[in-house]
Amino acid sequence: MGRLMYLFSWFFRAKFGKVKRPLQTVLFISDQCNLACRHCSVYRKEHPHIKSYEQVRKELEYSFALGSRFVDFEGGEPMIWRDGEKNINDLV
Repeated sequence: MGRLMYLFSWFFRAKFGKVKRPLQTVLFISDQCNLACRHCSVYRKEHPHIKSYEQVRKELEYSFALGSRFVDFEGGEPMIWRDGEKNINDLV
């Protein structure tokens, strides 16, 4: 019920308020991928860009502070993202 109320209040503020806040964040955590999609240029990238756990955590905290409550993890293949012992489950 709390989420539904947040969505309602977000919509009301976005429609009639002066302060615009994001509802959703799209966060690119890596362009590393183990798939071989023909249309994609990410596969087999020699030096993929991979964000650290701390970097991603700070970006999540920042977007939450702005009002975002939904996150899409994107990049190459987000499910294989790792930073030492940390993996995608630690971000969720």
